[in-house]
Amino acid sequence: MSATPVTDPGAITATALVAAALVAVAVTALGASVLRRTSTRTPGGRDRPTGPPARVPDLVDLAERIARETRAGRGVRDSVADALGSHPALAPEVAHALGRHAPLAAALAAHRPRGDERDLLIHALSLGVHHAHVLAEVLDRTTVVIRERRAWRLERSAQSAQARASARALTVLPAAFALWGALSSPSVRQAYTTSTVTLVVAAVGVVLNGAGWWWMRRVVGASR
Repeated sequence: MSATPVTDPGAITATALVAAALVAVAVTALGASVLRRTSTRTPGGRDRPTGPPARVPDLVDLAERIARETRAGRGVRDSVADALGSHPALAPEVAHALGRHAPLAAALAAHRPRGDERDLLIHALSLGVHHAHVLAEVLDRTTVVIRERRAWRLERSAQSAQARASARALTVLPAAFALWGALSSPSVRQAYTTSTVTLVVAAVGVVLNGAGWWWMRRVVGASR
């Protein structure tokens, strides 16, 4: 007569509790991701750009083009108008003003600062309004600064890769360890099924783990 396998109710309950904890962590991560995605949408449902717009490679090309044309003797306004006309998204306010035949100084003053490399370019062009003889040199220096800032940003992103991996490991390991303990140790399973204090501490641990994940993601993301 074959023996009927006995299923430990405590093991089933403990496994369910740990699985629920893992699901809670996953839902927290997913919810944060959804909220972040939602916050980057316009009222019309279109996505806003989440990264610095000045990463567009055409920004450097535009500065170099204007510098070449002014060195060749072309007027500053005509050079800027043609360059921005071919890449209006880089400085839409300025391109729009130039398209309406506004003076160059007034068009550049219409630029809305965005806190990225485009502000450097507009500032360099503003200098060229009153000092056209040095505009080409100023634009050359501006392109050097833009390239250095982009290289620095890429270097920071590469250096933060280890921190991002550590953040993921520190988030997953506590939940994995709790699951392993519940599956491998009868005393741990008993504590989960019979002790209210253990359940409360476990719930607090899940909340703190989720908070720690959010904070590490915020800190590492800020350094990129």
